[in-house]
Amino acid sequence: MRTIISETFLRYENGKALVRAEIAADTAADLPAADAFPGSLLSMGSIAWVIAAGEFYALTSSGRWVYQGHDSSLFEGGEQNG
Repeated sequence: MRTIISETFLRYENGKALVRAEIAADTAADLPAADAFPGSLLSMGSIAWVIAAGEFYALTSSGRWVYQGHDSSLFEGGEQNG
């Protein structure tokens, strides 16, 4: 499960609101794609707190979630990329 804790509107892009958001998710597998929320797109710099693991992630301009801990593993939609 995931939820938006807060968001800041940046501009409209292709008919959708581009927002920088703070997200809470139960697990890394729950991290959303940039277009997961109807009517809006998550912007680079959005952050997510994975509650079960106590981890923080940031969204890159290419739509990947990057773990902000010591190993900086790349995640996309909760799946490890490298």
